[in-house]
Amino acid sequence: MNYYATTHAKRINPLSTDFEIIHYIDNNFDDVAYHYHDFYEIYVYISGDITYHANGVIYNMRQGDIVLLNNKTLHKMSRSLDVKETRYERKVILIDPDFVNNNVIAGRSLANCFERNFEAKSHLLRFKKDERDKLQEILDRLEAAYYGHEAGDEVLKVVYLIELLVFFNKAQVSSEDKSKYLDICSDSEISDILDYFDRNIEGDLSLNSISEEFCLEKHYLIRKFKKRMGMAPHQYIKKMRLVKARDLLKKDISVTDVCYQCGFNDYSNFIRSFTSEFGISPKKFTKFHLSKK
Repeated sequence: MNYYATTHAKRINPLSTDFEIIHYIDNNFDDVAYHYHDFYEIYVYISGDITYHANGVIYNMRQGDIVLLNNKTLHKMSRSLDVKETRYERKVILIDPDFVNNNVIAGRSLANCFERNFEAKSHLLRFKKDERDKLQEILDRLEAAYYGHEAGDEVLKVVYLIELLVFFNKAQVSSEDKSKYLDICSDSEISDILDYFDRNIEGDLSLNSISEEFCLEKHYLIRKFKKRMGMAPHQYIKKMRLVKARDLLKKDISVTDVCYQCGFNDYSNFIRSFTSEFGISPKKFTKFHLSKK
């Protein structure tokens, strides 16, 4: 088994293969700022006094909990207020979106489990014991093949990953442990504001327009949003516009068109912002992703 130090650097394409499995153990874990990745993530919680934040929703984690994230979800981890256990252990499976989207089973994309969770703003999966045992069996087989060197392991690790994704896609509410709803904390006002941002990402999202839309005083809006999301509204909007730009550039849409489709009114500012966020210019980013096909 490989163990890695925890790092949360920005990465355009961190995967040398279709997916990676990483087992993290930290004895001195510092809170992580909101961030997102250019890949899908399966987060398997093992231990530690941790709360998980995803797009403004806070989850109090229990052993065996699963978090599914697509490549648009802003998320972070933080220590619980009443820390009893300093050791923090989890496993993550990072998956290239192209690998997921290219594997369609019976006409259904395996990416549905990531995308449905994003749309429903419910990223946490908590299963009853029998389903949890089945899940652990799949994870054990996947890890054994991933780290194995025997003939056939290269094929088996892909087979078991697909089995894992099928498991998540088949998961029904009836098979979930309803106790998870006791461990979810959301704010309807913030949720409504985030929905408004998503619907109007190309339009006017100035502080004036937002405060008028929700009949909120500007300072109150900024203070509440920053407390919940860890950043000011304009910073969140900028990140979401850049995420959309990233996805449009993968479709080989011109940089100029992407700029204005994502609500940037200044081309030079868009180039600077994108390069600063992703460490690569929009033009080079498009070239990089087209070369993968």
